[in-house]
Amino acid sequence: MSIIRPKFIALDSSHLATLAGDLCSSDGERRKAAAAFLETLTNCNGILLLCWHHFEELLRHGDDAVVDQRVKFFRSLPIVASIAPVTGDDAPGSIVDIFAFEVAEAFKDPDANTVTIRDRVRQKLFRCQTGEKAVGPFAAYLGPMREEFRRREETSREIVAISQSTYLGVGKTKMAGWLKGQWRSPEDAERRVTRMTELLADDVGQRGDKRIADPSAVAMQFMETVRAEARKAQRADEHPAAIALLPKDVDSSEIGAEMTLDQLGDLAAFRRQLRSINDILGLPWFALTKRVSETRLPSGLIQSTLRRHRQDLPERKGSELNDRYLVCLAPYADVTYVDKRTHEWVTRARRASPEFAGLVHRVEKASGHAEIMRQLLS
Repeated sequence: MSIIRPKFIALDSSHLATLAGDLCSSDGERRKAAAAFLETLTNCNGILLLCWHHFEELLRHGDDAVVDQRVKFFRSLPIVASIAPVTGDDAPGSIVDIFAFEVAEAFKDPDANTVTIRDRVRQKLFRCQTGEKAVGPFAAYLGPMREEFRRREETSREIVAISQSTYLGVGKTKMAGWLKGQWRSPEDAERRVTRMTELLADDVGQRGDKRIADPSAVAMQFMETVRAEARKAQRADEHPAAIALLPKDVDSSEIGAEMTLDQLGDLAAFRRQLRSINDILGLPWFALTKRVSETRLPSGLIQSTLRRHRQDLPERKGSELNDRYLVCLAPYADVTYVDKRTHEWVTRARRASPEFAGLVHRVEKASGHAEIMRQLLS
């Protein structure tokens, strides 16, 4: 007797939204087509794979009737797969849980490569249950959750706008030059920060998500954090470069003269993520930083490769953050659907990086569930 392994299919959030709308439509043809898709999925042994980021995107919609429709759709599904939270909670997991499983596995076996870590994590990553059980843990809290989802959406716009900004044009400069820097006079420093704030505000206004209401306020809030860090370092009589080094997360011995400011920023960002995950895992920090690098982790390799090969589009949309999270399902799902923009970045990354190409499974784009059905049957 042979056991047929299910195929885990991760749809893009827009596909799930359309599917939910079509199943509840007054148009009989749309209902029929949506039902046919779900039947095809079942017949090819497919199971929808969901994570917290799907729910976050779909349930923050401003129309209560649309949200009710989507919740009803999820609850109607006889079986779904979801990311299992590393903490054992009931609600579907997120990129944080994927990352935590990967970190734990990488720490346990320092010789395991990215593909081996992927294969081991996949054995414990999924939880299959009814749609009712997947939605049940948070269904009673939809009101406050939707408010939080909308707040996080605004934060995502700001994060993408600032993190991808090249307003100073110094990202490719080497740390050797920065390490020779000296503190400016208070007056000169204030003039410099004021000018930086103006440049950042202009860049956020021109290239950031158009839904950012006040680019100047976003820039001022960020630069105030820079000011506070500078004052703290100056009071401690630290070198100016210490502001960027983030001593709690990056040791000065890791900063080579050839390292660029962009590379340092990527390392510092990864270490902040690692420290946050370690609040859950409780591993020895020094050993963790020595054993676990970003590119040993499947999700880390995906994120770092996409950073290098993404296109810098005229508008840096906040939705890109969630889209990058959803691509991290690609090493684990049999098929992962993404939007057109993200699909192009994945295609570029596949061509440029054999490691990336060997890690991710099938990644597709589709105009709707009719096209998805044809692809699954091909």
